[in-house]
Amino acid sequence: MLNKIIITLLLLLQSDDSKFSSSLCNEAKMYAKNNNYNEAGELFLKAASINPYYFYAHYGYGKVCLYTGDIKNAAKHLSIAVTLDASSANGWFYLGFAYFFSKHYMNAVSCFKKAYTLDSSYIESLYNIGVIYEMMGNSFLSQNYYKKYYFAKNKKDTGILF
Repeated sequence: MLNKIIITLLLLLQSDDSKFSSSLCNEAKMYAKNNNYNEAGELFLKAASINPYYFYAHYGYGKVCLYTGDIKNAAKHLSIAVTLDASSANGWFYLGFAYFFSKHYMNAVSCFKKAYTLDSSYIESLYNIGVIYEMMGNSFLSQNYYKKYYFAKNKKDTGILF
């Protein structure tokens, strides 16, 4: 009971400007959905400064940077995000794009593979890997990943359960 009172008092004593990282990220997501990336970015950064171990703050800021062309910061914050939550297929997928746009192709391949391994619904990862290998002149691996992509995309559920 005393702990609950102390927590309530601390919350009441906070300034109006002070918010939790999660509420800042929720607000930032709304700005991002409306393509207001400057406001979203500021809020994600503020959330990361309040709690540097909050996955969504780094993930959100990394995506904002990716959308606005700040590839260096996108890679930095998405790397932090997947370090904080290595099970995030989203984080790995977008980190793959950050590495792709910065021409770190093998790092991008690794990230796309990780995203697909964590969540097989990320079939676009297979296509992206195919594109990277094609750009690097490896037609064998490129075709292999394109085939995997088209197979996964057109895969039908047979309904047979064994």
